Amino acid sequence: MDASKRPLKIHVKFIPYLEKHNIFNLFHDLATSIIIEKPIDILQFMRNEILQFEKRAFRPRQIMFIAPPHLAIQNMADQLFLTCKLKSINYADVNEFGTTQGTAENKRISPKKLAEATLNYIKKNKTELNDGWIMVGFPNTKEEGIALQRLGIIPTHTFQITHDPSEYDEKDFWNQNLCGDWSYEGFSKMMKDYKRRALGLRQVYQSTLKTIVVRGRTLAELKKNILSSLLKFDYGGIPFAPRVVLLGIRGSRRRTLARMMSERLQLVHIHFWDLMEQAKQWKNSVGNAIKESLDLFQGINMNAALDVLEKRLLCDDCLQRGWVLTGFPNDECDFRSLDSLSTPPNKIIFLEIPSEICYKRLKDRCINMYTGEVLSKAKIADDAVIKNQTTTHPHDAENVISQEQKAYLTEYHSLVEYKMEQAMFVNAQGSLFEVYERIENLIVHQTETIKPKFDTLKSLSLQVHGSQTTQNLSFTSSTQYEDSDEIEKLWYVDAQIP
Repeated sequence: MDASKRPLKIHVKFIPYLEKHNIFNLFHDLATSIIIEKPIDILQFMRNEILQFEKRAFRPRQIMFIAPPHLAIQNMADQLFLTCKLKSINYADVNEFGTTQGTAENKRISPKKLAEATLNYIKKNKTELNDGWIMVGFPNTKEEGIALQRLGIIPTHTFQITHDPSEYDEKDFWNQNLCGDWSYEGFSKMMKDYKRRALGLRQVYQSTLKTIVVRGRTLAELKKNILSSLLKFDYGGIPFAPRVVLLGIRGSRRRTLARMMSERLQLVHIHFWDLMEQAKQWKNSVGNAIKESLDLFQGINMNAALDVLEKRLLCDDCLQRGWVLTGFPNDECDFRSLDSLSTPPNKIIFLEIPSEICYKRLKDRCINMYTGEVLSKAKIADDAVIKNQTTTHPHDAENVISQEQKAYLTEYHSLVEYKMEQAMFVNAQGSLFEVYERIENLIVHQTETIKPKFDTLKSLSLQVHGSQTTQNLSFTSSTQYEDSDEIEKLWYVDAQIP
């Protein structure tokens, strides 16, 4: 078989296996190390690299920018630090750290010495740069880029910031520093020199290069685009995209947060019950099975539902961009079924919030009967006209809310126990944007599985509001441990149902 005669594509069923065991990253890093190190004994070198691979299985994000001098790239780096905790490596720091040959006119050091100084700086500040770095102010030329690559300083993401002249905005990221700082002649000369240098840098970093077009956007808006690109590493066309399950009690704003993730991170939002409503319209055996079970109020035909869900998760948009799922799973059995699919979730996020807050939030909600707009009863209390046009949605009836909250809290313990090693816990109290930023930070910054974070939730008490039933859930530990790490592992939810 001649592999060059046809395009080769890894089957989708292998992707979870490659992710779980870091196999693709292993071969990528192994090939990169051999090219850079050029060992005499390749077999011994490969053996040592494989033994050390597990210790460095988490691949930190290393970012490099190709941009003209008038852009405030340091401001961009500062914004990314707030979200991703990636520290900057500035040319001034490296120049000062290395052996400089610069003149009084602040001439740049040679590419070879720049690369050596950068490597020494990274080694000296290894702890601070362990999660990755952002290079600011260099490399400026093709020669500097090649010198850095020869010493193994290779970015995982390279962004070139450019603009579209047809979409001009004097306040966007491209133009905000131009007014008063550059003459027409000076700017033209600078851009001519930059385009010459950028052409060489694009050749050096073409494997990790992504072009970001300003198109009238501000710094904050561009940051969202860059964060979306940081979500996955793309090695040879095989994206490892986030596959997120967002779990929370009714009223924790799961769907609203999922829609924000879809808009800002370009993930595909799939709400389980919306998908089932669509599947009811299918004129086949699967659609008929789902329609029959829902119409007869017999729950959901799980075999048919999983067929529908897997078919949706295997669509190209989900495979390429990743997805966020809400409304499912509801218990441990559902989770096991979800894990049996070809592309199981790789990020499980629990929204932690007292149920009384969610209950009050849902009871305050009403819907305009004519427009379908969801409104707050408190905010329209003084508007008699709007108030007469609203009503409480049947799904927000007191008995429905209490029943759904009770069902979630009843299954919460089994869900957490089943996904203890993979679950991530987010404090869902605060404004909508604060909660979203916490979730975004987890998805963008954390690529490996992490321990559940119970430390801020030990005293959390969740109560289900109902006429006769109250369910208290508190985080406790059955055994006393002096080691804080052991304590963190053994926090669990103790459900007491009268």
